Amino acid sequence: MVQNLQVRVDQGNATMSHPPSAESYFREPTSSTVASLEMARSNLVYPARILLLGLHALGTVFGLAYNSKTPDLYRNSSHHALAWTLTAFAVLESIVRIMRSLSRSRSVKATFGGSHEEQPLVSSARHFQESEESLDHDHIHAIEQNYFTPRREPRRNGTNSIRTDSHNRRNFSLRPPRRAVDRRYGRLFSLIRAKRWTEMIASQRFVPLAALTSGFFAVAMTVLAFVAFCTGIVTMAGIFHGENLLNGLAHFIKGGVFFFFGIITLLRFVGSLSGLGWAWNLKGSGASSRNWHRSVTMEGLECLLIFIYGISNVFLEHLSAWGEAWTAQDLEHVAISLLFIGGGLCGMMVESRTVSWTSSFQNTSTDRVALDSNEKQTLTPGWSTNPIPAMIIFLLGTILAGHHQNSSESTMMHKWVGNFLTAASVARSLTYLFLHIAPARSRSPSRPPTELVTSFCLMCGGLMLMASNRDTVDAMMDNELNAMLVASVMMGLTAVLMAWCLAVVGIKEWAQKGKGRYTEEQGEMALE
Repeated sequence: MVQNLQVRVDQGNATMSHPPSAESYFREPTSSTVASLEMARSNLVYPARILLLGLHALGTVFGLAYNSKTPDLYRNSSHHALAWTLTAFAVLESIVRIMRSLSRSRSVKATFGGSHEEQPLVSSARHFQESEESLDHDHIHAIEQNYFTPRREPRRNGTNSIRTDSHNRRNFSLRPPRRAVDRRYGRLFSLIRAKRWTEMIASQRFVPLAALTSGFFAVAMTVLAFVAFCTGIVTMAGIFHGENLLNGLAHFIKGGVFFFFGIITLLRFVGSLSGLGWAWNLKGSGASSRNWHRSVTMEGLECLLIFIYGISNVFLEHLSAWGEAWTAQDLEHVAISLLFIGGGLCGMMVESRTVSWTSSFQNTSTDRVALDSNEKQTLTPGWSTNPIPAMIIFLLGTILAGHHQNSSESTMMHKWVGNFLTAASVARSLTYLFLHIAPARSRSPSRPPTELVTSFCLMCGGLMLMASNRDTVDAMMDNELNAMLVASVMMGLTAVLMAWCLAVVGIKEWAQKGKGRYTEEQGEMALE
């Protein structure tokens, strides 16, 4: 009896001294609370960029220290590779932006340095042409020789040309004004001959390439930051193992698409895409084939994405059970894919028939734009009243709201996703109704208030869809959490993210206005 008790005590001590390996970092005894800072791109001045790189470096140091103190519970995780890729992109984007700023500042200095010097020369030439007491042809020819021959002839004709030039200088009657002009413009002419063309060619080639590269890095950093944040959550929670990997990826990818689409909708509301007419405003369009991208509407792009999603989703839903028999749930997913394929094709064909509508709108519009290089531009709407995308999202929301799941919590979460998508489609339909009653008449964003509701529902629905994967639902049930709690957290998180996006756009606009005032002041100082 005593021996049996002693064996049980020893087993308990052994169990306490050697705890089982944790399945996630949340249950790891050596882990601690880790705050992840995700910095968004901002067009502020260099202190903000230095702060961004400093926080990123600080997070990298803390991440390395955390990894050295905790075991690797998620083998072959892509989170570490994404983190280093994001670091490389941040450094490269900063380098490219600095080089672009330096090249642009040099070109601006050359422009201001030449503009206030060349303008008097041009005005003097116009004065000579328009004056009734102008010089005769021979006198003008002598002036041109005295201006340009002394700098060219010594390299071509040797000493004879120098003597001839000196003789012409002695016989020239306007010698004092020529000396004054030469002192004033000699430096400009030498700059033009020595450096101007090489610097101009270099800047014209580098600045657009640097702008394109910087824009690519900025977009890639935004997407990679979101992906790294998602993979960090997956790694910390220890989910998406084995056969649940594809299920988790499907929910995260689909939810991420709706989330980013909600962000784009919010950006359209604040007017960030007004240049393309995607901010519910009018855009300039002409007959030139170079402006083909201006004829693309957001509704047409939505239909194209719906069509591509439907094609790719036919077999992706069956990847988790590849090689096995198709179930009724798989056939339901295929039916949804067919809905997306047919709806996307219908939407694109409807977009091709909206040319006549935009043409009639051009005839009724009273606002016109000035002529631009022999081409008349008119204001056309950057949107179209195409109900197909909103109808597809409405039907998808209805299907997800009644989508059968293995547990009541999962069914409730999918119902929340369907309700959010349905509300987003209804809000978009109200936007079309408001714009039909009172259409936009200028390039300024119209900002229909229903688009805020659309953005919120799309973002929150995307986050809810990401959280409704199989592993997350099982973890909720193990910890006695319900779907309403998750929905409340996602709605609060969506509201905070929307406020953060609006704050970033506000800071960007404020920085652009400040930069414009600074450029004007520098130009006035250069002209003085």
